[in-house]
Amino acid sequence: MKNQIKWLGHSAFEIRTSKRKRILIDPWLSGNPLNGLNVEEFLSPDLILVTHDHHDHYGSDIPTLLKASEGLLFGQPELIARALAEGVSAKNIVNEGAGMNIGGT
Repeated sequence: MKNQIKWLGHSAFEIRTSKRKRILIDPWLSGNPLNGLNVEEFLSPDLILVTHDHHDHYGSDIPTLLKASEGLLFGQPELIARALAEGVSAKNIVNEGAGMNIGGT
C-alpha cells in the first residue's frame, strides 16, 4: 500500500501510511457540510493532530474517535483540557499538552 491522503472537507484530512498507520488532521466530521462520510469510518486512528481549538478543527467527534483506542491526540494545552473534560483518556494524549504554547486570539 502506498501513502494516501484524503481531504475530508474544510481543513480535515486523513492520511494512511504505507505502514498501515492512520492519521487524522483537524477531524471536523459531524456537521461539516463538505464531508459526506460517517464518523464510524474513521474510528480508532493511530494519531489525531489538531491545529487549534475551533469547532471546525477540533470537532465534537474526537472522544468518539479515540474511545476504546490506542490512538493519540496531539494539540495545545487548552485543546487537551477540553478533550479530557469531554472524556478522552489521558492515555490517549501526547504529553498532555506539555511543551506547547498556550493559544491566542
